[in-house]
Amino acid sequence: MLKIDGEKKNISELVPMIMAKLQSALEVADVPDLLIAIVNVITEIANKYPEVFSKHFSDTVDILIGWHIDATQQQSVIEFTSNTLIGFQQFWISDINFTITLLGQFLEDMESYAEVIPYRTLPLHGSHDTHFLENFCRFSPHHDP
Repeated sequence: MLKIDGEKKNISELVPMIMAKLQSALEVADVPDLLIAIVNVITEIANKYPEVFSKHFSDTVDILIGWHIDATQQQSVIEFTSNTLIGFQQFWISDINFTITLLGQFLEDMESYAEVIPYRTLPLHGSHDTHFLENFCRFSPHHDP
């Protein structure tokens, strides 16, 4: 038991407040080491207290995707965010409306990207982040081989 201000509390009673503080810290994290430290704790909460994390799932995903698509990030940060997002599988399934909406936005972005940048100028050389775009452009009506 944890004793706070003269009263005993079970740690599980504090998890919602801890998660809210972590979410706030995640929103202002501006260096990879801080991001990783915060997300590691959030992942533990997600695993042990999924009902608490589920309320923060979409906000957490938005931030992780922002870090993931930042072209200036090191490969290790991109892999970390990717693995974390994949690890949230149960939450993607539980919040299927959010998942479908996000996929729709992603496809719209890919369509816009394919229209703006001619296929031949894309730097598609097999990196793990470009496989989807390469396959998308290959089947795009705008692609002329």
